[in-house]
Amino acid sequence: MGLDNFFQNSKNEPVDYTGAPLKSFVYASMGLPEQGAWRGKYYFPIVQAMLNVEIDAKDYKNLWLFNDHTASEIHDATKKFSSYDLNDLATWQDLLSKAKKYDFYGYVDEYTQEEMIELVKYFQFYSQFDDLKLIAWY
Repeated sequence: MGLDNFFQNSKNEPVDYTGAPLKSFVYASMGLPEQGAWRGKYYFPIVQAMLNVEIDAKDYKNLWLFNDHTASEIHDATKKFSSYDLNDLATWQDLLSKAKKYDFYGYVDEYTQEEMIELVKYFQFYSQFDDLKLIAWY
């Protein structure tokens, strides 16, 4: 099973990412980078850890990126993501250890700090819009 995510406006149109270039970001196979689609399947374990939401990891439909979200939910998630100092090694290692319980596909050991910093920048870019929703496509 795959999972891609993208941001959509109130007219159900994809919203292009026009922020600072992202060197390590993992874009989706279903769309081009300028369409803003990205690999939720790759990022969901660390997103769960950063949101610090305890759920049954075996029920993927309860995982945050496997569901659509409103602008308000995107803003709340971005605030949580932005609260972490991802350049701090201890913080980074703590998040990785929490992410492992959600790692069905073996991605956690491949994560780099740069990728996660870029994920936060990506959310920060999209959180400036008030009419967006995050869409899960799988």
